[in-house]
Amino acid sequence: LLLIAAVIFVALSSKPNDQVAEAVNWKNADAARFLPRFSLWATSLSISALASLAVASSGESRPHGYFTFSLWVGALVLTFITVLHEARFALPPRAAVSHWWNAHRREIALAAALLGVAGLLRSVSLETYPYSFINDEGEMGLAGRCILNGACTDFFDTAWAAQPRMAFVPTALSLAAFGNTATAARIPSVIFGVAAVAFTWLFARDVFSRTAGLISAAILATLPVHVHFSRLAVDNVVDATYSTAILWLLHRAVKRNSTIAGALAGLASMLALHTYTGSRLSILLGVVMLALFIASDRRLLRTRANVLATYLFVCVVGAMPIMTHYAIHPENFGARLAQENIFTSGILTNDAAIYGGYVSAIVRAALLSALPFFITPAAGGFFHAPFPHLPALGAIALLIGHGELLRRRRDPHTAAVLVWFWAAILLVSTLTSGPPTHERMLNTMPALAILVAVGINSAVAPFRSAALRAVLAAALVITISGRQVYAYFIEYDRSHAWEDPTNELTYETRHDIHSLRANGRVYLIGDPSVYRVFANFDFFSPNIEKADFNSINEASLASLPRDKDALFIAIPARLADLERIAARFPGGEIRRTNRVRQPELPLYFTYVVTTELFEAKPKP
Repeated sequence: LLLIAAVIFVALSSKPNDQVAEAVNWKNADAARFLPRFSLWATSLSISALASLAVASSGESRPHGYFTFSLWVGALVLTFITVLHEARFALPPRAAVSHWWNAHRREIALAAALLGVAGLLRSVSLETYPYSFINDEGEMGLAGRCILNGACTDFFDTAWAAQPRMAFVPTALSLAAFGNTATAARIPSVIFGVAAVAFTWLFARDVFSRTAGLISAAILATLPVHVHFSRLAVDNVVDATYSTAILWLLHRAVKRNSTIAGALAGLASMLALHTYTGSRLSILLGVVMLALFIASDRRLLRTRANVLATYLFVCVVGAMPIMTHYAIHPENFGARLAQENIFTSGILTNDAAIYGGYVSAIVRAALLSALPFFITPAAGGFFHAPFPHLPALGAIALLIGHGELLRRRRDPHTAAVLVWFWAAILLVSTLTSGPPTHERMLNTMPALAILVAVGINSAVAPFRSAALRAVLAAALVITISGRQVYAYFIEYDRSHAWEDPTNELTYETRHDIHSLRANGRVYLIGDPSVYRVFANFDFFSPNIEKADFNSINEASLASLPRDKDALFIAIPARLADLERIAARFPGGEIRRTNRVRQPELPLYFTYVVTTELFEAKPKP
């Protein structure tokens, strides 16, 4: 229909119309008179609705998934064209750019240096640290490769861990660019991690001060838990990125009455809906900050109506297709929450019986979630660190920052930061299984960095000399950041906290599997700890046949197919079974592979039976 309309438009516009041409002096006409009142708003909304209709009407397999995705992208593009057009966006003149650069170049140079440090800390030795590549990362890689191979084209469906398919697009793009490796799977998290540092700098700079922005960026750039999740292929780290982006853009939209910033905030909110389930909290944080702004000044509903309307419109256009899917499949929307919350899972009832009541159990969970920020080790929760999130000086600065913002709590900006900090701790980790769940509290980390920055600024404020304040603040930042880098890259490594024999085996065996001939088979003797269904096996070796082989007896050995070479992999506890296979098919060599970080311990044993050995006469 759009193509037909375009043809008709060209045909009509090509016919001369002298009366119209004479009536309008195009050179002197006021451009504002020709801005269409509705522009492309209705068009983009209709196209998004069409994409939603496709989602609703399709069956389980949607061959037109790319077309639906293109409609969605087109609706967003038209929306932003409209926003830019009606905002009369124009590139600034060269003189203005030069003036701006001269006024901010030192600050930008410092910020660029901090972002460089953040990128370096998140990308060096990415394939081997943290060691090893866990099976959840393999699941992310498999979901990304499914998109890349064209087997998963429905981008408004849910996939592994009930996450929207769109969440795996960054992984697919990285695999396409860098190959099927652990590094490629982890690169999207690096990018999201560095982006969170950048948005934290921008938010703290605009809300507090330039100094607070730079200090916040330095603290988050070196914060061990944020560095850790920025180096994993799981997508928990996107929470922090979306929260900082949404809050900064909404602040900028309201402060500057910028519909462009409002539209970008809507885009960030919509993307948060399409990724890791915990990122929905980022959208809620944006709504809370807007509510705080409006509560502090009711005139904003009138004076910023265009900004708020633009934000909501972009959210609606971007969210319609995925929300259509959730309307049809409501079980997918709350799947993770249903699995992990303490109320319906029975966890709260069990804990109440152990710890003396429901209130005691919830208070205990809250303390377990909050204390690792100050004093207790950040154990558990996909982190397992033997130290708190912050070193001693950082924890002191965090407390001072809390005090300063509580003193200024009537300011909606500071109230928003306090809500931001405590939301994930109290609403997510406290009320879900296994606190402290650090992977679910990444949303808190930018607010943590901002509170530390406010605390450092408050601590040096009593000194009259500006130079002395700068030196003291710099010394505190360097000390805290240096301690954080040492904790994660030295202490964390020495503690072997992240290491796990199961994940190590599924990761390290890729070398042995790749050494097979193209027609080889893999037999895994891993019961009761390792099984063929673990994702790393298929992520790293997608085209090699694999099977569990845990029942070792004469019948099972006699029934083995003999048309391909066979690689047998056994966990240390099953070495005797591997020796039995070697005795049945002699001529090969049992090889031992030790753990990488603890080489005194065996990780697994292998034995290769070639087609020639299969045919050899077994020893009596």
